[in-house]
Amino acid sequence: MEKTMPKFIPKSKAPGVDICGGYYYRHIIRSDLGCLMSSSNFNKGSDLALHSLHPSCRGGDSYLCDNKYFYIIKGDEYRG
Repeated sequence: MEKTMPKFIPKSKAPGVDICGGYYYRHIIRSDLGCLMSSSNFNKGSDLALHSLHPSCRGGDSYLCDNKYFYIIKGDEYRG
């Protein structure tokens, strides 16, 4: 029996939820819960950390990051 990969949920159905990463860490953002989880390797569970999101950082349309900064896109504006 052939296994099928589950379909991804479109961003329109999961607002404020995103995954991004820089060179060292990857982040799962759950702005609906007011937090983000970081790890250097989610497969191994390495360096797991849970962080609170500042209220002004919640409700973004998309979240991006590099090694030092997070960028939050809300509508046609961004915060860094």
